[in-house]
Amino acid sequence: MSDRLDDDKTPILLHPAKRTELLKQGCELFNEEEFFEAHEVWEELWLVEHGRDRVFVQGLIQVAAHFVHLRKGNWSGAGATGSNACDKLKIPAAHRLYRELDITPLTSALHYNLGLLVNRSEGTPPPPPDSFIVPKLFEH
Repeated sequence: MSDRLDDDKTPILLHPAKRTELLKQGCELFNEEEFFEAHEVWEELWLVEHGRDRVFVQGLIQVAAHFVHLRKGNWSGAGATGSNACDKLKIPAAHRLYRELDITPLTSALHYNLGLLVNRSEGTPPPPPDSFIVPKLFEH
């Protein structure tokens, strides 16, 4: 369960099945390119996680934010959230599967997208929106 506290200092408890459900629901929304909505669902999960799982979910939230920023043309926001997500997902990426979620396509897409954002000259227009890779999240 969780040792996080609600506003009134009572523990926030979330059954493991509900945690799995929230993770999957966020993945489904992400795969439908509903990035903001995926972010919101994963944030609900993040609030009750701790340790490595909390860092992993925070990485997913930042991935969703990365794509929200890309859609809005906020290149600096996309770069910052994408870079932060890569940092959060480093440990799970070494294992490829984390909580039954294959994050290899996700981390590969992030690195590619960040390369497009970083490897352009100052003042040059950003790449066209369809240049960026939007991965799908799959469970195994």
